[in-house]
Amino acid sequence: MYNNVKNKILVIDDQEIIHNDFKKILGEKRINEARNIVNSFLKKEDTTNFTPKEFWVDCASQGKEGFELVSNALGSNEPYKVAFVDMRMPPGWDGLETLKKIFEVDMNIQCVICTAYSDYTWEDMARELGPTDRLLILKKPFDAVEVIQLAYSLTQKWDLFLHSKKQLEGMTTLVTQQSEQVKTVENQLIRSSKLASIGTLAAAVAHEINNPLTVIQGNMDILKMIVSRYKLEDKQLDLIFDRQNNAISRIINIVSGLRSFARVDSEASEVFDLHALILDSISLIENIYQKDDIKFQTDFMASSHYIFANVGRIQQVFMNLFSNARDAMMDKLFDVDVPNKFIKVSSRSQDSSIVVEVEDSGLGISNENLEKIFESFFTTKEAGKGTGLGLSITYKIIKAFGGEISVQSTEGVGSNFLVTLPITSKEFQTKPLVIDDKIKKMEGRVLVVDDEESIRDILGMLLKEAGLEVMTAKSASEAMGYLKKNDFDFVITDFMMPKMKGDELIDKARKLKNCEHTKFILITGCMWSDAELNLDELCHNADALLKKPFPQKEIIALLKKLKS
Repeated sequence: MYNNVKNKILVIDDQEIIHNDFKKILGEKRINEARNIVNSFLKKEDTTNFTPKEFWVDCASQGKEGFELVSNALGSNEPYKVAFVDMRMPPGWDGLETLKKIFEVDMNIQCVICTAYSDYTWEDMARELGPTDRLLILKKPFDAVEVIQLAYSLTQKWDLFLHSKKQLEGMTTLVTQQSEQVKTVENQLIRSSKLASIGTLAAAVAHEINNPLTVIQGNMDILKMIVSRYKLEDKQLDLIFDRQNNAISRIINIVSGLRSFARVDSEASEVFDLHALILDSISLIENIYQKDDIKFQTDFMASSHYIFANVGRIQQVFMNLFSNARDAMMDKLFDVDVPNKFIKVSSRSQDSSIVVEVEDSGLGISNENLEKIFESFFTTKEAGKGTGLGLSITYKIIKAFGGEISVQSTEGVGSNFLVTLPITSKEFQTKPLVIDDKIKKMEGRVLVVDDEESIRDILGMLLKEAGLEVMTAKSASEAMGYLKKNDFDFVITDFMMPKMKGDELIDKARKLKNCEHTKFILITGCMWSDAELNLDELCHNADALLKKPFPQKEIIALLKKLKS
């Protein structure tokens, strides 16, 4: 785009006398005369004065010569604003052909045809040149004032057209930028919506996994009791039990790792163990990463590792860092025999904070990119493989919880991200249950309430083994019938049941006189934390909460604790 362009006029005419006339008319002396004439018509009190323009006039004797002058002027960014073109210029191009050529190369120039003859009608010219608002006709002989008026008005039109074009281009650029921002926000909303859907799905999946897992855990406990009772101890059986327990533990860890995804739209903060959260996150992806020969290493040295923050957001931070580390290693060539691909997570205490380092053996980051990696939309990944938002969001999350994040990297060697978060002085509410390896016999009556038959049966068998008298109910309404007619020491009820939930059942049962000394336990396969499943609010009438799956030892230990 042009800046500070001179008022250049081109005269194309085969007569030199015409050249001289234009130079005189548009020269400084004649323009000053015009200014004096115009100003003499203005009222004395009118402060608006006619300001003359300065024109630069070039001349050409033939159409082709004029066309070359126009082309050269464009090439040097000093275009002509107006061209006065004679219609008859033998022996070369006539005015119409000259204009046609000029219009093909210069989209802004304003033109005036000067003619004493009607060689072409206006329709003929429009047919040859196409619809245009850049063409006027000046009949010879012409008056000097006409030339001055045309020069003034057409150069001004050229300036206004250029200005409006700049404005339009600026607006187009702005609209494009805003459209990109809208698209980015839209993608973020879609991503948030997908995460929310994943969270809902994760909660449902976890609930559905925990229920059958409780059955599997219970059956394992029963099998162990049978083996022990009939003295069928065998090394091979012990190995099978160990493998089975390891598999159950692995599933429990994976489900626990999904907990934060069930609450991606929650902004609530709570006290939690950062080490445990990192281990939960690793358990979600460790097997997937192992298929790419990537091994996780942990070295937790921090003495204080409880923080007050949003579980989902902090897990998002480490999942982002792990994902970036994996991508960095996938882009690097390793020794096939000894790949040495690792992600090492370590921690240490520093004043009133915990510092977690996430180190990888990936491609590393160049010094040039190190300064920009936390900027929004910055990515070194190819189109379609990265949004450039991961580390930007990570940075904002850490800052929001009073922390810091930095990176050290050597190109070709790897990167080390340092996350610093303040440890909390708030008390962590969960107290571990002391579990005795040897199950001692108990006395008492228990009512087990669960809408799933397999859960009722397993719990019933485990409790009977411990010496308790057991009754079961498949719904809250059926349980209320038993509670009105019988006395129970314990009621173990599922939380999520159709028609009436477990906490509602407890609320109604508490109003019965014969339940004054009954201990109520809620069991759940949901993925809430202890802070979220607040016994003072959601489960205000329950004496204890037990999360599925649970071994026999844990539930017996809980009952003994409540009885004492």
